[in-house]
Amino acid sequence: MKKLVILTLSLAFALQSFAQLENVKVKLYGEMRNYVLYNSHASQESADGGYCLYPLDKIDGANGDLNNYTNGTMYCMHTRMGLKIAVPDFLGAKATAKIEMDFRGFSTTIGVVRMRHAYFNLDWGKSTLLVGQTWHPLFGDVSPDVINLATGAPFQPFSRSPQIRYRYTNSHLQLTGALVWQTLFNSKGPKGSSEEYIRNSGIPEIFGGVNYVSKNFLAGVGAEVLSLRPLLYTEGTGGTYKTNERITTISYEAHLKYAKDKWFFAAKSTMGSNLTQPVV
Repeated sequence: MKKLVILTLSLAFALQSFAQLENVKVKLYGEMRNYVLYNSHASQESADGGYCLYPLDKIDGANGDLNNYTNGTMYCMHTRMGLKIAVPDFLGAKATAKIEMDFRGFSTTIGVVRMRHAYFNLDWGKSTLLVGQTWHPLFGDVSPDVINLATGAPFQPFSRSPQIRYRYTNSHLQLTGALVWQTLFNSKGPKGSSEEYIRNSGIPEIFGGVNYVSKNFLAGVGAEVLSLRPLLYTEGTGGTYKTNERITTISYEAHLKYAKDKWFFAAKSTMGSNLTQPVV
């Protein structure tokens, strides 16, 4: 409770400080988000059932399917608040910044303040530069418009990651390149889910994509290379040996969307492949 009070006072102080600057617009926003859930069948899920992925397979028991049971809950941990800042002229660009948080916590720790977005964006018209944490480039410009918090996962890449992203737009052509790291959504390896595999790699994720954009239509493709170093050393009969082995994968995605008036049609496909053999 004390941390929340300090956080609220800090935001209020920041709001007052920015308001004293000329031509700087600051907006405090948020929402109270409550969910009541009811499932007629057991599912693969996280966040205490708030993040539903898919129904579990049937398991035959002595008296029927062991996964055939109802469950339900209510939670408000995805209540969120944030701060938007806009500066009309910074380094010749329109500058915006965003800080947003919720109470989802981390892993099984529910109800703890968690950073969702924290970035600034410089817009020079045809080109933009974003630095900070926001949606992963593979999440892209096309995603399901659904009530479920999973937003199409596990088929839709779902991640917010620290990144440096540059985008160039010329007429209908849009090019995007990004260097991406991991914090909240990490790769899994010998020590479970951890950020250290990409940190020890020394190489960030590398993304490149191209879009065709018109008034009502969007279509594009993207690709990403991820190279991890899951082990720094390995044990052998002669002792402990340093290892430089990597796991390198490449992911692809293609998307399109047509929107007009009050309706839209969207489609997206993703796939991935290993470029090296996994470390055992």
